[in-house]
Amino acid sequence: MMTMLLSILLNSVNGQCPWEGAPALQAACVCAYNLARDLSIQCDQVDFNILLAAINTSTPRGTSIDLLYINNSTIPVLKNDMITNLKIHNLQISGCKIKKIEDDAFKGQGPYLKNLNLQDNELPGIPVKSLKILTNLSLLDLSKNHLTYIDNHSFINLRKLTTLKLSDNNITLATHALSGLENSLKNLNLKGTRQKSVPDCIRGLRSLAFLDLSQNSIRELPGPDGSYTFEGLDSLTALNLERNLIVNLQEDAFEGIKSTLSSLSLLNNLLPEFPTKAIATLSDLRVLDIGFNLLNKLPVDAFSKNTAITLLALDGNPLPTVPLEAFAHLNQTLRGLSLGGRFLNCDCRLRWIIEWIRNGELQVTSRERNPQFCGTPSQFRERGFYSFEPNELVCEHETTAIPEKSTIVKKESDEKKTSPTTITSFTVIPKDTPNTSTTTPSTPTTTTFANTDTKSKTSPLTTTTTVRPSRIPSIRPAAPTWRHAPNQRPPLVMNFPQQKQKIDDSNEVIVKNAYRQDNSVIIQWDSDVANILGFRVVYRLFGDKSFKQGPPLEASEREFKIKNVPSQVILSICFSTISLYVNN
Repeated sequence: MMTMLLSILLNSVNGQCPWEGAPALQAACVCAYNLARDLSIQCDQVDFNILLAAINTSTPRGTSIDLLYINNSTIPVLKNDMITNLKIHNLQISGCKIKKIEDDAFKGQGPYLKNLNLQDNELPGIPVKSLKILTNLSLLDLSKNHLTYIDNHSFINLRKLTTLKLSDNNITLATHALSGLENSLKNLNLKGTRQKSVPDCIRGLRSLAFLDLSQNSIRELPGPDGSYTFEGLDSLTALNLERNLIVNLQEDAFEGIKSTLSSLSLLNNLLPEFPTKAIATLSDLRVLDIGFNLLNKLPVDAFSKNTAITLLALDGNPLPTVPLEAFAHLNQTLRGLSLGGRFLNCDCRLRWIIEWIRNGELQVTSRERNPQFCGTPSQFRERGFYSFEPNELVCEHETTAIPEKSTIVKKESDEKKTSPTTITSFTVIPKDTPNTSTTTPSTPTTTTFANTDTKSKTSPLTTTTTVRPSRIPSIRPAAPTWRHAPNQRPPLVMNFPQQKQKIDDSNEVIVKNAYRQDNSVIIQWDSDVANILGFRVVYRLFGDKSFKQGPPLEASEREFKIKNVPSQVILSICFSTISLYVNN
């Protein structure tokens, strides 16, 4: 029934473009109407002037346009009064070589325009005068332009702006560049903007939840002047510092966000030692990626003050072992661990990992390659942790391989819970996302579920998504099924099993598809098992502190809609997964 209803809704919104004739436009553009009868126009390689003339002559004055999307065209100047007669809610003009925006280019759009995407153009600076009338703007994307300087008060009139993307520009930000956004801005993307320190302009952004400072040149926190760079960020939940040059994190590195930060990525930096004191200040830390640094030892007190860690990535470091003492107090919270590489010695000191896996408490992955998990002994280099028996991991001084007791403490209530028998994890990846293996061949990437800056023909601003599933059997997952180009490490994919799994290799759920529709995500799956009584979808969106679960579904149902999924979210440092649980 759910599939039939979806088909009916999709068929109801298809429509022809309003202009007649104009074969060049018919070939370059696709049009549709939403349920409110608002028009959407998406064009690729189109003559912009002809398009505007056709829209203005074929639609009544004041026509409401839900989306106007122009891609891969040549529009050197956005001229005054070009869309005065229209009411546009979402405007994306990307990859169009825009060099100049005249002061009244957006005249008439102040009450209507909510999302403005001008990524991948040639703008030399912020078009302050043309933007000032857009008082209802929620998202502004100026990524991949030629911006060099963001002056004070550049966004002072955009009081409702929640998402600002300035990534991949070589920019200097003035001290008060973001003034006026203190109470509205939630997502700020400064990836690849050549920052040598955390910019002062972010201080006081009280509503900021997600901050992306990846691929910059930051060397230490706090900065050389010793000032607290995160002061006044009262709501910051996620911080992405991956692919910087960080060699030192002092104890007060995260002053200002110690009680709010739940996700931190330090992936691919130059940390020679585990920053125990700095990490210890983050009382609510749940996700930590410190993979691909220079750590050769993990202190036993590394996470002594972090009692809520759920996902932890240590792979890519020259760690010969990881001590149980560092993890013992996490036996009720830790659900995903990324570990492995040519330095890791798989001996008796790692038996606790095998025992946690076998108890259904832990899932282990690795972004390393050749070898992926164990470096020594040599006979283990082609094997993963799921294939080991505890007594196979021995130390030289042992005469008999006797499994050791782990210090796992289980609650009685946990034993009585109904256990899921199959977990299928998958990563949601936007359609038409370019393969970045040629530009970042050696950099592992975090798995995200977010509105990325794609050029999708279906919905550029809200991003239609598809799924590449990673199927993991219930007791001994096979080798990871991710696909990656040569010299590119696969993404880290982790599950969140909250209950002990039954040992049953026969049950399996296969995720077939996942895509966005408006503000929802539709998941479709299949199963060959005949005796399933029903399904339940358990999920968590990045930034949420708890899991949500859908209602029980009949065995015949193979589709579920997750509603109210944000479309503009920066999630670079978080591992976002959706698990399907089969209840027997």
